Amino acid sequence: MGKLLYEEKAYKIRGACFEVWKYLVGAFKESVVDNALDKGVFSVVQRKYPRISASTFLSVNQRRYPRKSASMAFSASIAFTLIELLIAISIFAIVAVALYSTFFAGISVWKKSGEGGNIYQDAKFVFDDIKRDLQNAIYLSKDEESIFTFSGEAEEISFITLQPVFLEEDISRKELVKVTYGFDAGKNQLISLKAEKSLGFDTEKAEKEILLDGVEKFTIFYCYDTGDEDDPYEWKEEWEDRDMRIPRGVKIISLIRSGGDTKDTLEFTKTIFIPIGVLGEREVGL
Repeated sequence: MGKLLYEEKAYKIRGACFEVWKYLVGAFKESVVDNALDKGVFSVVQRKYPRISASTFLSVNQRRYPRKSASMAFSASIAFTLIELLIAISIFAIVAVALYSTFFAGISVWKKSGEGGNIYQDAKFVFDDIKRDLQNAIYLSKDEESIFTFSGEAEEISFITLQPVFLEEDISRKELVKVTYGFDAGKNQLISLKAEKSLGFDTEKAEKEILLDGVEKFTIFYCYDTGDEDDPYEWKEEWEDRDMRIPRGVKIISLIRSGGDTKDTLEFTKTIFIPIGVLGEREVGL
């Protein structure tokens, strides 16, 4: 086979095309030509080899469909490399984890606030009932053995009070009721016993009512007179009065679990003033 015409120039042309291909970062043949035309690379080659034109490197399809060739070159230029995809996926994963953590923390706070709000409402309702009964308490007997006497201990309080009894719609009257509020430490419950006249005011015959569950602590304090002008009041965990009268002030401190599996507790304090009550007498010698 004989030598090709312009063999030396042909090798130079191939070398120039390879340089163009490297300059355009290994794109396809069509994009090489199109990008070369845009970037003016062939102008450099043409200055050295005037007889070479860009159309020499165009395929038949490129000559027939120049717009399609341009679109193929554009799609090749906007493609992503594997490293770029991995970086994008990593950034997306970091953002997704951050968003999930924030969302999960918000849900947890919402649940805790909802449970705490429900417990607070229940405790407020119960303590308001205790306050109403204490403020309606009646002093009937100074006999220590009488069922009508006031009895106050650290975790239990018992007294006679007036409670409304509804006879018909919008018609009610008040009747005497013996009431006991106490703390069941074994079951962590605050309970109440209410005995009416029909039960002989005997709370042992009354049906137990559970007021609050999850109670960790329930302590009752009674107000005493200290005789000190600077600090006139003292709170003690037991009520003692020789005439078995009603104390002037009662303070209740309670710890209640906030709900669920958590060990967090909510503290509630209620101080109740009793209009007909008296201050406890200070001990002799103080």
